[in-house]
Amino acid sequence: RFCNCGWPSHMLIPKGSTNGTTYDLFAMVSDFTGDVVDVDFDESRDCDDAHSFCGIRDRLFPDARNMGYPFDRKVSSDVKSFIDFVAPFPNMSVSTVTIR
Repeated sequence: RFCNCGWPSHMLIPKGSTNGTTYDLFAMVSDFTGDVVDVDFDESRDCDDAHSFCGIRDRLFPDARNMGYPFDRKVSSDVKSFIDFVAPFPNMSVSTVTIR
């Protein structure tokens, strides 16, 4: 069941092309125990998909960090590329991928 907020999980991988389309793949690892928010949530009763994209209706967002983190932060004028953005952070990585 999809709750009509955010993108459904099955649409998160972009479509490529016959010749291949390049994308930036970003990954970030964080400590769940430091980010988790205690919410009253019953998966069998509540929405099943897209919680990380839009939160849970009428309840706390299930993450202690702001929605959009880390992209909700101002970026230094020294940052000229995605690689520059992730360089100072050992828990972040970016790679160029081609999808056909």
